[in-house]
Amino acid sequence: MADIPELINILREARSYLQKGEGDYSWSSWEDDRAALAEIDEIIRQLLLGDPPPTVLNVLLAPTGPMQEVSLSSGWGNEFVKLSDRFDQAMAANPCSCLEQHQSSLMVESHLGMDKSSGEVSVLKCPQCGQLWLRYFYENEAVTASGRWYECPISAYEKKMVTVDSAVDLMNSKPWFYVGGSYFDGLISKSKPPIRFG
Repeated sequence: MADIPELINILREARSYLQKGEGDYSWSSWEDDRAALAEIDEIIRQLLLGDPPPTVLNVLLAPTGPMQEVSLSSGWGNEFVKLSDRFDQAMAANPCSCLEQHQSSLMVESHLGMDKSSGEVSVLKCPQCGQLWLRYFYENEAVTASGRWYECPISAYEKKMVTVDSAVDLMNSKPWFYVGGSYFDGLISKSKPPIRFG
């Protein structure tokens, strides 16, 4: 997974050069500094929402890409090279292992409520990388050791769209989720759908 905080820092630094309004956009795909800043701001917004890095980032910071063209014609070509090197490192980084190993440090982003099966639905967020997680907790108080929870990674778009009633279907559409609770003898592991209610 890419180092999202570092990507945001890189984009903000690039933005500081672009916003000076002294750029030459003759050889760039951007029409002017306003167009450049608008695109950079939108990418930063997406990253802050928890979306994965968009593929357009690889174009913007690539050799002969629009940002390099502006930097070379505007006097900050050396600074761009440093930003580009940091970008490559950030994209290849793997600072967080939440997709490989369950993290107990996930923070509650929002509570969606309880569904018709009396399962509690909430959205969590990894404090290190910003990855969003959908959590489903179910327990039949009349049955011993029936408590169980499921957590799967979701995108910012899925967070916007998911509801209490659609949460189980979304989780069952995923290739895997983490499971835990007394139903699973207190063990945490990766498992394949579907969610079990029995």
